[in-house]
Amino acid sequence: MGKGTRLSNGSSSASSYKLKSGHDGRYCMDYEYEEGHGSLDYLNGGMVTIDGEDTYAYFATDDYPYLFRNFRSEFGAMVAAMLLALLV
Repeated sequence: MGKGTRLSNGSSSASSYKLKSGHDGRYCMDYEYEEGHGSLDYLNGGMVTIDGEDTYAYFATDDYPYLFRNFRSEFGAMVAAMLLALLV
């Protein structure tokens, strides 16, 4: 989903990752997930209402991780494996 999309509960999408103390943000290890820090889960996703139905969606955000970090589901695992195969 795009930046600023509202979740099913009415809150706007916001990353739940925060910069660790003493780090500058150059590396992904500089960030940590903190439940409740933002409105999205550890995969940068959340529930949205599309055509009257609630569904899980991934979000782009202004803050780290910017795009989703992984996929949820068996399909996601299959897509990740296919992407890895393309890189080899």
